[in-house]
Amino acid sequence: QPVAAATPADNMRLTGEAAGLQALERELGAAPAGLDQARVDEIKGAIADGSYRVDAQEIATRMLAFENDLTR
Repeated sequence: QPVAAATPADNMRLTGEAAGLQALERELGAAPAGLDQARVDEIKGAIADGSYRVDAQEIATRMLAFENDLTR
């Protein structure tokens, strides 16, 4: 009787960094610490109805402040 060839198994090995990110994702998905669900729902509603406005100047100011903090 002919013997069927074994199908190769898929293997994946994560780097330490990828494994850490995967663990962090599981942790964050399990318990949304500090998440203001009411605020999230408010923003989602504003986006859905078209009333959400983006303040480009405020975003730029905060991005520059963040970068400044990183370079200290």
